[in-house]
Amino acid sequence: MFHQVRKWMLRIDETKYHSKSWRPSLMLIVDDLDLPLIDFCNNLKKGGLYVLGKPVNMDVNEFGQRCASIRRGWYEFIGQTGIKALPHIVVSEPGSKSLGS
Repeated sequence: MFHQVRKWMLRIDETKYHSKSWRPSLMLIVDDLDLPLIDFCNNLKKGGLYVLGKPVNMDVNEFGQRCASIRRGWYEFIGQTGIKALPHIVVSEPGSKSLGS
C-alpha cells in the first residue's frame, strides 16, 4: 500500500494545480459545544480536513484518564451530529497559555 501511494504522490505534477482541487483545512478550538459555530465550520470545509479541538489546563501527569473521557465525549458528539471531523485535545500546564502553540 505504501509503495502505491508513494508512486502516485511522485506522479503529481505540482505545476498543474487547479482551483477545483483545492480543499480548505480547518481547526476549531472551542471550550464548549457551540453547535452553530461547529456546524458553520463543518459547512465551510467542503471536503477538507476538519479538526475540533478542546483546550485543557491541567498537570500533564494527571491527564491520562481525563483525556480518554473527553475524547469519548467528542466522538459521541461527532457521531450524533453527523459532522465529519477529528477530535483533538490541547493540554497545557495550569497558568500557561494552551492556545499559544
